Amino acid sequence: MITQCTEHNNFYVPYRWVTSGAGGIAAPEARSSSKLDIYSSLNYSALNGGTMRVFKTRAAARFCKSEGITDKQLAEAIARAERGLVDADLGGGLIKQRIARRGKGKSGGWRTLIAYRKAQRAVFLSGFAKSDMDNIAPNLTAALKDAASDVLSLSTTEIAARLAEHLLTEVPYGKED
Repeated sequence: MITQCTEHNNFYVPYRWVTSGAGGIAAPEARSSSKLDIYSSLNYSALNGGTMRVFKTRAAARFCKSEGITDKQLAEAIARAERGLVDADLGGGLIKQRIARRGKGKSGGWRTLIAYRKAQRAVFLSGFAKSDMDNIAPNLTAALKDAASDVLSLSTTEIAARLAEHLLTEVPYGKED
């Protein structure tokens, strides 16, 4: 479950992971969630035909702020995924989408790692510049798949609790500017 960001090999993992003895990433620690009675949302998600909800973790928000990536750019990345234009499906609900950098385009831009379930929920987990890292290490990919599974299985009440704790931030999506 989402708790805090930790750094693993200069890459922010948006969950508290227990490091195994070999230096790899093991299973996430459990976290109890508080229940909220009422909360507001930019978009509500219904089980059948509802609106897509898009979030970013603290790690992703920090990355976006430091790199000047706007919520509009994040929303465009999800809109492409919703149209079936996924840059890389890493399995387990984890996708990688490219975001263009001014003057360098998508190929020289940023890579974002997203927990994604079509037409329901997308959570930006983290990101990196193409110039900083070519590929994601297999142990980090496995950890991010576990994180994607965790965050995609959260109930509406658990999402509300993460929003209230500022562990997630909702990204405006699907509304006209």
